[in-house]
Amino acid sequence: MYLQPVASLDVSQPGPAALKSETRAAEQSTSRLLAIDGLRGLAILMVIGFHVFSRWPDLVPYGEDYRYFPPFRLGHLGVQLFFLISGYVILLTLQRSGSGVSFVQKRWLRLFPAMLLCSAFIFLTALWFPERPAGSPVLKDTISGLLFVSPFWLERIVGGQWGQLEGVFWSLFVEVQFYAVFAVMFFCAGRSAAIGFIILLFGISVAVLHDALPWVATPELKGLIEATGFRHFGWFAAGASYYLYRQEGNVPALYVSLAAAAAACWTMHTWGAAAGSAVLVTLFVAAVSSSRVARLAANPALVFFGFVSYPLYLLHENLMVAMIIQMGTIFPKMPGLLLPVIPLLFVTSLAWLVAAHLEPTARHILRRSAALAR
Repeated sequence: MYLQPVASLDVSQPGPAALKSETRAAEQSTSRLLAIDGLRGLAILMVIGFHVFSRWPDLVPYGEDYRYFPPFRLGHLGVQLFFLISGYVILLTLQRSGSGVSFVQKRWLRLFPAMLLCSAFIFLTALWFPERPAGSPVLKDTISGLLFVSPFWLERIVGGQWGQLEGVFWSLFVEVQFYAVFAVMFFCAGRSAAIGFIILLFGISVAVLHDALPWVATPELKGLIEATGFRHFGWFAAGASYYLYRQEGNVPALYVSLAAAAAACWTMHTWGAAAGSAVLVTLFVAAVSSSRVARLAANPALVFFGFVSYPLYLLHENLMVAMIIQMGTIFPKMPGLLLPVIPLLFVTSLAWLVAAHLEPTARHILRRSAALAR
């Protein structure tokens, strides 16, 4: 290195105050990203709590002992939190993608390697855990997951009967359908039109499913709308609109976000779920808006679970429940709350192995193969 003469310095370079401001902005951006990872961690822990303590009371050794404890009973709302985060993050990703092809490549490389690896783990672990609530996995059922296409559509396009390896995959099918609709509208008509369109789809689906349009609400149409997942699009719209507000100070986008979130909460099946959803929306808004709350959300434990959340989401339900059933047989006197501890450690370790090592390697191989094929 060498010292630049003072006379040749570019006076347009930022001064100390500007540098401090830029540093502070970078730190706040990093804090928000860590907070989002922390929110993902909270979401996956909520979903796990629901599946472990509330979803299968007839199978787990402790039965209904903890089923109605609110954090467990409402743990399924973690999926809605995932959707809210996705709306925020996907708009960011679209704006950083030069084209629809680039966006598809990024999303496919983000989703496919972990799905492939976790599907393999599901088959391998099923050999030792026949107590799986979903029973033994079927090879044909991997296709819907690897294609990220709901069995509903496969049955109508290809024919025959199709299934999925894990029940939780339904939300991935909804996410990918959101990606497709949102990306097409984004690149064809712009981000505002894209947000407006997914809100329109959300509104129509809710109106049909709640019999507000009785002259068109046939059982066939309701089944079709359920398969599209449009009734969940309010969460994505709320997240995407809030991203616009946070990044650009777009006040109308804030109103759209709050209205979409309120409507999405209203569509929940019970008042308890609606109230719980509202709490999660408030937490999300606070975590991406307040540096103090962002620091709380960026707790290292939550950030770690956020890091492994995708493979952990794919792997956890059947494997953990089967392990808990076996643990109850081996340690019949162990307190119910402790029975999921070892299963959680085991499944989390598998998820970490995928997220930290196997998935990056698989992604690198896929990128290299694509480059060589050109």
